[in-house]
Amino acid sequence: EFLSSLKPLPDFTAATEGWLPNVPVASQRLAPLGITVKHYEDDHHLPFEDETFDLVINRHESFAAAEIHRIIQDGGIFITQQVADGDNAGLNLALDAPPDDDKNALFAAVREFSQAGFVILRAEEASLLTEFYDIGAVVYYLKIITWQIPDFDVESYRDRLLKLHEQIEREGKFVCHNRRFLLVARKETV
Repeated sequence: EFLSSLKPLPDFTAATEGWLPNVPVASQRLAPLGITVKHYEDDHHLPFEDETFDLVINRHESFAAAEIHRIIQDGGIFITQQVADGDNAGLNLALDAPPDDDKNALFAAVREFSQAGFVILRAEEASLLTEFYDIGAVVYYLKIITWQIPDFDVESYRDRLLKLHEQIEREGKFVCHNRRFLLVARKETV
């Protein structure tokens, strides 16, 4: 969806999809725009020849810097936006759930790309407000974003949800912070 909104696109534009049932769906949407969709099972083995691209965009998907290095041309650019450490951690705290492991994701990505032969052009984090105005929205979010609280189910979190519901009723909303990072790297020319 995001890729289809970018214009103009280069003559050769490709997308990868890791979930096989989505490949025909993505192909149906993107083929009319001249975009090739390829399935991949492992981000360490992408289905492209060496030095195919001058730009690789990755949004919320896994990546392997060495494999990006292989498929990108000298001087090519890699751009990614990812979920950063502590994403909506206030929600975990409010529901007395274990937080995500702090992996220092931006630091790790910068190190991985630097070691793979990239120059880091930009590396930054952002913290954006997430506001929940009712407990139904919290439950819906946690059912969709299953990695936020992996063991979440309404019954086992009932008492904690009721407490949060009462807080939302009192204060009008529950606020936590959505965390993201941006990394832009250029493959060094040989």
